[in-house]
Amino acid sequence: MKKNDVIEATILSVMSNGNGVCRHEGMAVFVPGALEGETHRIRIIKVYKNHCIGKSEARFSDSPSRILSSCPPFPRCGGCTWQHLTYEEELKIKTNQVKENMKRIGNLADQAVLPALPCPRTTGWRNKIMLPIGKDKNGNLVAGYYAERSHHIVPALCCTQQPEEVGIITQSLLTFFQKAHLSVYDETTKKGLLRAICFRINWVGEILLCLVLNGNKLKNDTTEQVFLSHIKENHPQIITLALNENRENTNVVLGQHTRILFEIKPFEDTIFEVSYPLSVSSFFQVNLLQTETLYRTAFSLLPTKKMAYVVDLFCGVGSIGLSLIKLYPAQVGRLLGVDIVPEAVENAKIAAKNAGIDNASFLSGDAGHWIHHALEENIPDLVIVDPPRKGCDNQLLHTLAENQIPFILYVSCDSATLARDMSKLIAAGYMASTVHTVDMFPRTGHVETVVLITRVKK
Repeated sequence: MKKNDVIEATILSVMSNGNGVCRHEGMAVFVPGALEGETHRIRIIKVYKNHCIGKSEARFSDSPSRILSSCPPFPRCGGCTWQHLTYEEELKIKTNQVKENMKRIGNLADQAVLPALPCPRTTGWRNKIMLPIGKDKNGNLVAGYYAERSHHIVPALCCTQQPEEVGIITQSLLTFFQKAHLSVYDETTKKGLLRAICFRINWVGEILLCLVLNGNKLKNDTTEQVFLSHIKENHPQIITLALNENRENTNVVLGQHTRILFEIKPFEDTIFEVSYPLSVSSFFQVNLLQTETLYRTAFSLLPTKKMAYVVDLFCGVGSIGLSLIKLYPAQVGRLLGVDIVPEAVENAKIAAKNAGIDNASFLSGDAGHWIHHALEENIPDLVIVDPPRKGCDNQLLHTLAENQIPFILYVSCDSATLARDMSKLIAAGYMASTVHTVDMFPRTGHVETVVLITRVKK
């Protein structure tokens, strides 16, 4: 096949990234947005050695699982994968993807995987939103999400995954910025001020708002004061307003320095009656509707015996470890949490103190480097890992196995790297429980998984 060839084919399966898969002349063809069982007329737009990328030009039949999307920016914004699919079918696809990763990446064909637990709501679940700022072709300010594999901003003020007030406040901000003649950062020239708008929203609807700037000030002192008045008069739900300075030409949204413009009270959120103060950069579960379900599911895998020493790696603000102590106070002797973000560690310390939890401590450091030396002094009964999407590095896995940690509770947002890491630990003398799947990210291609990995060989 070659570029611009047109074929007609039936979709055989669907990938977690939203691509339908068909075959033509022995070659796999990936078709974005196509669903299993549908017949499409497909134009080939890219040809690789072992597969092609196609674009549907006509759909001759509909999957019984196809629905009309209720989100106007979909699919242009690149944020969601499954707005055009029933939620029941989405959960099946996510569960099958976890199984496929276990088999294909981890070489764990017999690994048991439970069906994904559904989220009680598939809209308005995000409590942290980051919206890059740009200009449309007419020079008007826009905020939204990048289209897939591009830096073109698709306006997404009416995104169904974020609370409604996010769109209202964002439009208010853009109007203010436009009237104040504030410039927008240009990735080519590296000039311009405004880069992104960041929101955190807690259980009771209070908001932490942060503007990311290519500088340390919102134009000048007068503009900042006028902006403060605008926020206080029009958006009383904003209890903390901050400016983040990011002068780097990078895809990383937040810079290292944040300045608080005003704070009615510290911004915090609650899990299992423990309140966590949150900074702009602190890691916190993005879907609190499902967080308690995720943690209860994870804790249900643990042995019932008391664990004298528990280490919580990649702990963020400490929510997993502190939730474990809160729910099972007699089961944990001492907890130590480690995270690379100093602000998150300070938040964890405050959360523990305010909750009256005196058997938990936290320190700042790289998980892999820290544990290599720390385990020389005291071997924990349980290590909890909740790594970023890239999973655990080889040094960390080797250290855990070499020190024969009895139990490893692995919480993962990417079942591909989980499967890879499980395979390495199993080869080093461990066995895995059934993998539990919890849908923390409705309408996206992502799903959360938890598994208990137990030492079985000396």
